[in-house]
Amino acid sequence: MSLSNSSDDLAQVLGITTPAPNDISLYFFHQIIDFIIAAWCLISIHHISQSNPSLNASFSLALQRFFGALIINILLITPIIIGLSEIFFSLIVKKSQPSMFSLLSVGFGFYLCIRFCLTSTHYLITREGLIQSFQTTWKAGIKRVIPLFSYSMIVYFLLPVVIRQFAAIASNLIVEIAVALLIAFLTVFSLVFTYRFYTIFMQKA
Repeated sequence: MSLSNSSDDLAQVLGITTPAPNDISLYFFHQIIDFIIAAWCLISIHHISQSNPSLNASFSLALQRFFGALIINILLITPIIIGLSEIFFSLIVKKSQPSMFSLLSVGFGFYLCIRFCLTSTHYLITREGLIQSFQTTWKAGIKRVIPLFSYSMIVYFLLPVVIRQFAAIASNLIVEIAVALLIAFLTVFSLVFTYRFYTIFMQKA
């Protein structure tokens, strides 16, 4: 049996279908749009807190800082993607134990994501460049990893789990509307919480 046939059989057993190129493109397009909207909302929250509310100015700034913030996120998750890809390849294709490199890559990636979880926020709402944003948030987080870990667990694990649970209970139109409103509230809460945590954390640095 060829490797391609084995992969197809495994995909069928796991219920995994190979996404079409159009589906992948649409997924990444939605992710980019969501990222821009989140950046816009975060900058708007910052402007409101500075008594300078302006949606147009916030949107313009979000577009200007979008690519830099995207690069920050890509750099942080790259070690995790590399490690998980190697683990998946080892377990599913090679039928062997993952290498130490893959485990270290995943662990190092999670550490980077926690350690620099506020870097993209700092980059969006300040005028600092990429390297300076990394330096500033690194210095602010020295001997303060536990608060960053707690924040990461709430924003990147707890809230997404709650949102998925609510999304799964939508059974009719009325419930779907209520769930959509609740999810929107949780999304805004996540952004407000992020900004509030960032301001308090950086003030105490």
